[in-house]
Amino acid sequence: NLFTVRKLISLFTDKPFFQLLAVFFTAFYFPLNNWALLGMEVGLIALLINLALIVVISNLQTDRFSNTPYLILGAATLVRVDAAVPLGALMLIMLFLDRDRAKQHLQWSLGSIAIFIGGQSLLRFLYYGAWIPTTAVLKLSGISTILRGSLGLRSFYDFVVLFNWVLFFLPFVIVPFRKEKSSRVLLMVVFFQIAYSIYVGGDSWEHIGGANRFIATVMPLFLIAFVLSLETLFETIKTQFNLKALAQFSLGLGVIGFSIFSLVNFNDIKLADGLQRWTFQKKLPFVEGEERAAQIGFAVRSVAEDDALVAVVTAGSTPYYSDLESIDLLGKNDPIVAAGPMHINSSLFHIGNFRPGHNKWDYDYSIGQLQPDILAQTWEEAEADFAPYADLYTLYYINGFPIYIRNDSGAIRWELLPEPYSK
Repeated sequence: NLFTVRKLISLFTDKPFFQLLAVFFTAFYFPLNNWALLGMEVGLIALLINLALIVVISNLQTDRFSNTPYLILGAATLVRVDAAVPLGALMLIMLFLDRDRAKQHLQWSLGSIAIFIGGQSLLRFLYYGAWIPTTAVLKLSGISTILRGSLGLRSFYDFVVLFNWVLFFLPFVIVPFRKEKSSRVLLMVVFFQIAYSIYVGGDSWEHIGGANRFIATVMPLFLIAFVLSLETLFETIKTQFNLKALAQFSLGLGVIGFSIFSLVNFNDIKLADGLQRWTFQKKLPFVEGEERAAQIGFAVRSVAEDDALVAVVTAGSTPYYSDLESIDLLGKNDPIVAAGPMHINSSLFHIGNFRPGHNKWDYDYSIGQLQPDILAQTWEEAEADFAPYADLYTLYYINGFPIYIRNDSGAIRWELLPEPYSK
C-alpha cells in the first residue's frame, strides 16, 4: 500500500517531501493498520483500489483508455462483494470525466460487474440456494432505509467530529481547484465510499471510533488529497508573498508542525487509551476479544464429543478453534436468523443499540429448534429470550469461561466437567 501511495501522489507532484508525507500519513494511520493487522480484508481492498486509481489517473493525464482498472476492481469483489461500490463509482466518474470514451467505460465496467458479481452470485445460488449474501440480508432487511441511513449518517458525523471536521473538509475545499482535473478522482471515490457507509448504516464497531472498514479502504486516497492540499497552500503562500529562502524554510517547518498536529487528530479514537494502542504500547482493539474467543473454542473442545453442536456469538474464532459444528446466534451464517426482524431501540440519528450484524437473533429457532449441546456464548441483549430455555441448560465455568451445557446432551464428556456453577 505504501508503495502505491508513493506512486499515486507522484502523478500529481514531483516534490519528494510531499510524496513522503503522504506515505508517512498512511503508514501511521491507525484504523487502516488496525483492520489490516486483525486480518480483515480492508488492507487488500485498499491496495486494489490504489492500483486501479494509478492506472485511471495515468490514463486521464495521458488521454488514454485501459480496461485494467475495471478488471482489478472486479477481482476485488472476490475479496469482498461490496468492492462493487468503487467499481460502480469509477464507472460513473469516468463517464463524466472521459466522455469521449464513455462507451468503452460503460462496456468494461458493466462487463466486469456481470462477470465477477454475476458469476459469484450464480455460484452462491447453486451452492447455497441464495442469490443475495446472507450478511447483506442480515444488515439491510428488517429496518427502513431512512432509519438505517440516518444511523449511518450519525456514525459518519461522529467520525468527522473526532477526526476534526476542519481537517476533514480541507481537501474537499482545495483539491477541486488544482489545475489537474484528475486529482478530483481521489475525492470522488472517497465520496462514493462514504455514501455507501452511510447507506448501510455504518459498521458494527463504530463505538471504537476512527474510520470504519468501509471508509478505511479509501483513506489512503483521502490522505493523498490532504497532502496535495498542503502543497497547494504552501505553493500559494510562497508565490503570493514572494518568500525568500529563510521564509520558505520557516513555512516548511510550519507545514511539518501542522502535519504532526493533523496526524494526531486523524488517529483519535473513542477509547481512553487510544494513543497507547496507536503506538502499539497496548494491543490493538479487539485482540483481547479474539484471544478470548479462541480460548473459548479450546475450552469447548476439551469437554465435547466430535458430534457436539455448539451455539456461538463470535462465529469465527470459536468455531474454528473448537473444530465443531456451530450455530451462529446472530445470523451472519444463518439465513433464517438473517431474514428475521431487528431488535433495536434506535431512532432517527440516535444510535441506541444499533450495531449492523448484531441486532438479529431468534432463540426459539436457534436454541428451541436446533437444540445445541453447548451454549459457548450468549448475546448480552437477549437475556429475556434465553430465559424460557434456562432450565434446559446448566452453567459451568470451563477454563474460566461461563459455558452452558444441555442437561440431556449425549455429546458431552461429562466426566471432564467441573462442578456446576451455583450463585
